[in-house]
Amino acid sequence: MWTWNASTENQTVWCSTELNWAGTDGYGAYWDVTVNPTWGSPAGDLGFIIHNCALNVKDPGPDMHLNTLLNNEAWIISGDSTVYTTQPTPQQILNGVFQEQQAYWLDRRRLAIQPQYFQSGWTYFLNASASGGLQLGDTSVTGGTAVQLVTGGSLRADELARYPQLSSYAVLQLPANTQLSIVQQFLKGQVVLSAVDSTPTLKYATGIQIGGVLDDLYYYPGKLGVIFNPEDSDAAPIQLKVWAPTAQGVSLQLFNQADDTSPAAIIPLHQNGGVWMANGTRNWEGKYYLYQVSVYVPSDHAVALT
Repeated sequence: MWTWNASTENQTVWCSTELNWAGTDGYGAYWDVTVNPTWGSPAGDLGFIIHNCALNVKDPGPDMHLNTLLNNEAWIISGDSTVYTTQPTPQQILNGVFQEQQAYWLDRRRLAIQPQYFQSGWTYFLNASASGGLQLGDTSVTGGTAVQLVTGGSLRADELARYPQLSSYAVLQLPANTQLSIVQQFLKGQVVLSAVDSTPTLKYATGIQIGGVLDDLYYYPGKLGVIFNPEDSDAAPIQLKVWAPTAQGVSLQLFNQADDTSPAAIIPLHQNGGVWMANGTRNWEGKYYLYQVSVYVPSDHAVALT
């Protein structure tokens, strides 16, 4: 933790002089910070950042503040910028984790979660919504499609080399009969990994980082961008290719002049694997163009047209 204003901890170097945990309790890790209530602007303001030195990122990101003249304790939820002056409720904690992307989708079959969320008696699900409508309910994640996951599996040596931070993670798998088309469709929208206990009560739900599964399914070694093919080629004279496996739709807008405000033509692209492509004629040469993409944006929890 990095502190300033009312703090008297005399920190000077990122990560080298930051405060380490004082210990852990039933809520999680905690820090003890000495303060001078006459310091700060306004007086008594304690500024602080929870800093992941291994990744050099702040969690959740913005600077946070506590008025030490009014409160001598505060609680933080990973991924949530709220400074709580009373211990957060289980629902508030669940909401905070839901806004993060704590899980990893490794390939077309396997996902990984932090070990503290891998509990005996819990049932795990992959939840998906093309429109981004997933919501937290009392007993499950609602508003989309759910596939129950199977426990078991491990990370390969090459994956541990790529993702050393996942060495202690637990692995979950999609059922063996899951169709590849289902996986591909899920990747175009909101995806969440959730866990339910035997009562049943929703115990955990978080977003998913999908870089691994995209590499597995959609690695593309070919050319991208504008491609001019030779006259004797079987391909179209001009092709435009863009790698966008999570896009729900892509179209090409052609303009005659750079300052035109309306396109002269709009051409829908067709998808082959993770690549969207348009075939054009020689008269496209010298035209100006834009891509219009319909895609789910995790930070907005909605599909956007860009």
